[in-house]
Amino acid sequence: MDVGVASTIAKIYDDLVASYDESQAGRDPLAAEYPSFINIEEGLTFFDLCCGTDFLTFELKYAVGARGRVVGVDISENILAIARQPNRQNGVHIEF
Repeated sequence: MDVGVASTIAKIYDDLVASYDESQAGRDPLAAEYPSFINIEEGLTFFDLCCGTDFLTFELKYAVGARGRVVGVDISENILAIARQPNRQNGVHIEF
């Protein structure tokens, strides 16, 4: 992807950060069930691309347990800053 295009996309999401969670609320009520759909086992590693503020990332981490690893990546640093907030992580370690 062209650097200019990537920067433009990142800025769009950076600007949306204040309302991002509201815009995603209720978007997928089955998110908590996804890990069971694909038989995720404890100890696995997942890479959550375009993770947003934590839509599916935390459900994956709960499924893989303490021995597993989840890495969340997003184009927006501002959205990742929200995902990294300790009150959102609730003691769960995820790499963002």
